[in-house]
Amino acid sequence: MAGRVLLVDPNENSQRTLELTLHAEFLEVVTVASAAAALERLEQDDVSLVLASVELPDADGADLLRQV
Repeated sequence: MAGRVLLVDPNENSQRTLELTLHAEFLEVVTVASAAAALERLEQDDVSLVLASVELPDADGADLLRQV
């Protein structure tokens, strides 16, 4: 795999679509559904890119990206 992407999206349909697209580009995808889970995962894993939905159940996606 070329890189690891952290995908933060609460919508399962969006998750599946983006996972398939990113896998086609030879990227490993780690998926979580909330900002809190994303921050926990970032402490555990090195990622090359974070993709976050604007609407998360516990935060605004833009706020999450500013924290990263």
